[in-house]
Amino acid sequence: MIIALHGGLSREMIFGIAGGFSIAILFFIFIHYRMFKSEYYNEEYVYFSSGRKIVLYFGFLMVNFVLAYGLFFVFTMLFGVISSYFLK
Repeated sequence: MIIALHGGLSREMIFGIAGGFSIAILFFIFIHYRMFKSEYYNEEYVYFSSGRKIVLYFGFLMVNFVLAYGLFFVFTMLFGVISSYFLK
């Protein structure tokens, strides 16, 4: 994969970034869906005070942002390498 300095991003890089971003978004949606369907959320979390809910949700978001950020880079490289074989 060659970085084209004169003409912008190459097609491999664009496909890699798009693939990594889409996987990170799908991960984020899937984790939120799993959380809201979990037994813990339906039985215990709904009875917490509003302040405690906000703190727990921000903690949940921070962990998921870190994981989604890592997945973005892993899948960007993966999609970039795969697309470089198909775009030759």
